Amino acid sequence: MRTKLSNRNFLLTCQKIFIPFGHFASLCHQINLKTVVKGDDTKQYHMGYFRDDPQEPPCFVARNCAAIDCTITPMAENIFGAVNAYLDAMKGKCDPFQKMKVSKVQNSLKSWAKDNNFVLDVLSEAMKARNKKVVTKTFHNAGLVVPWNKKTELGYRKLIETDETLKRILKNVVGSSCEMEREAHLGALQPIVTAANIANDECDFGTSLELGLDLFSFGGKVFHRTALNLLKTAYSLLQRNEFALIIEAHLKNRRRGTALSIVDQII
Repeated sequence: MRTKLSNRNFLLTCQKIFIPFGHFASLCHQINLKTVVKGDDTKQYHMGYFRDDPQEPPCFVARNCAAIDCTITPMAENIFGAVNAYLDAMKGKCDPFQKMKVSKVQNSLKSWAKDNNFVLDVLSEAMKARNKKVVTKTFHNAGLVVPWNKKTELGYRKLIETDETLKRILKNVVGSSCEMEREAHLGALQPIVTAANIANDECDFGTSLELGLDLFSFGGKVFHRTALNLLKTAYSLLQRNEFALIIEAHLKNRRRGTALSIVDQII
């Protein structure tokens, strides 16, 4: 039986087209990380292609354990280098017999990559070049790249609070015992949001993108509306409109766990 996908479901399905389960809408999964390899369900380990701009090729393949935190760790420039790095890590943990099997697979991978001109370096020249363009790390730690003019310093300015202070404020909000207490802590967040919006007016679009991503990465439904407004505005100003569509669809279906497939829900 054929089933029509809504525009929102189509976006989410495309976001996870290679994933055995719909990891795209998990709590810590990032908007610009497209999963291509699934690991274990306990840690929700997965690898994916990370992009700064939806119109540009991926920057690298990274890993994340969505059940643990939002940290995105670059592994290599391409999926073959990432799998090679994963096999390297496996060899340090497995017994001698398993190590022989892993080495055999890894040698085949290296041979194929060499024959087909794929770089397996964990830090390629392209990745090094991107690192020089990173204006801030963000909560997910993979870094933020936006157009930034070194002379005029237009394109990005720092948030008015440190990451540590922002995390403390967000933690206080989600840990509030009553609505009155929550509103008081949200009041401490509001000046940071206002400053980020002012930065947009002055062409520092990266600031609201950083704050939106930080709110999204921290998690908590209470931050969804603010994160969505910040991210939609930033992505529009940066002409990264596909990411704006994805974040809007994502937040409507964001939840924990591994049984996240949109396709399974509608068929």
